[in-house]
Amino acid sequence: MSDVETPPESNTVAERRPRMARALAKMESRRYSSWKDRATTELMVVGTHTFDTFTPKQYGDHAAIFSLSVAALICLSYCYMAGGFLGATDSHGPSSISGYFLDKRTFDAAYLRQWGGLFGPDTRRQAYRLVTYAFVHQTAVHVAGNLLVFGLVSFSLERRFGQSRVAAVWLISTVGSGLCVSLGRPCATVVGLSGGIFGLLGLFIADLVEHFRIVRAVAFVALVAFEIAGSLTAPNATSFLAHATGFALGLAPSFLVLPHSGNEYLNAVIPVLAALDFLVVAVVLPVIVFHNKLPAITCN
Repeated sequence: MSDVETPPESNTVAERRPRMARALAKMESRRYSSWKDRATTELMVVGTHTFDTFTPKQYGDHAAIFSLSVAALICLSYCYMAGGFLGATDSHGPSSISGYFLDKRTFDAAYLRQWGGLFGPDTRRQAYRLVTYAFVHQTAVHVAGNLLVFGLVSFSLERRFGQSRVAAVWLISTVGSGLCVSLGRPCATVVGLSGGIFGLLGLFIADLVEHFRIVRAVAFVALVAFEIAGSLTAPNATSFLAHATGFALGLAPSFLVLPHSGNEYLNAVIPVLAALDFLVVAVVLPVIVFHNKLPAITCN
């Protein structure tokens, strides 16, 4: 047996996360100075474990399956809509599709609702519209603008963070912004992918700051400006409210999939904020929209 003393292991939990190590020791001994001390200690432990669960173990090695699927569904749905395959347009079949691209034709509100657009009285009976409205677009320019920004944002994020995390942030943002639109503009017909796109922007911006590339940054700013300008000048089926609420509701869960910030307290608190965000989207907003707002509205 060697009598040479083995040097202590470097990069231990205590060295990497001193506050976490103290919190674990305190939980094991159950020696708390007050209820506040206990709550803070348990928040540190539970929050850090939750953060570690959602934070990817490996970056930059994922296939963009979710992003490709969403983009394909949007293209297919627009082509089917332009082709008049539901019999609600003046011309029918593949030959009419080019007209919507070349002549800048616009689908009317009734046709958009037929394909799953968001509209208060319909959403009250068909909750699935809180997702399907994202795949419906009013014009070819609307489709092109959304797909350009979605391609830049979602593809790069999915390659880095994985399908399930990006899809979850997108879904929370899409449904949440749809609920907010139903609350604020229940009689408007709203369609488009923008709510989900803006929900991913928080994650994209943070990743851009961490791995800054000037060309990527310029392209990002230009395309987002194009998206916002297109939305402001587009017909009434787009909604600035969907953009703003999508960004706000997607921000908290976005931080869950980022690398550790170096601030142990911040890493522990982020899961709590994300849980509150999910509670708002999954419980609070549905109760307000479906039980209070939509039953009381009358749209002409």
